[in-house]
Amino acid sequence: MQTYQQRLNYEKLELIRPEGLWGMVAIVPSTLNYLWETVRIQLNQFNQSFDAEPQVEEVLSPSGMVSWKVYEPKDDCYLEFDTAEQVLVWLEMRT
Repeated sequence: MQTYQQRLNYEKLELIRPEGLWGMVAIVPSTLNYLWETVRIQLNQFNQSFDAEPQVEEVLSPSGMVSWKVYEPKDDCYLEFDTAEQVLVWLEMRT
């Protein structure tokens, strides 16, 4: 016996058009769930871009050189620095 969600997945996969009013009832919730999830994700990303602090990562190249990669969520960009001191100066300048 199939669950309701399994039946919907099967109908989508086989391109079976649900019949009558019950078909519309089956389509509306999944569409609304998709739209709500999309809005929720976008709002979370928007909020995180203002609340989040920069993320700093030390990167070791194959040749053994150390550099610093910084993600700035406010501007949604990545920056690279050669030394930790440069990262500290940038952090001080941004506040």
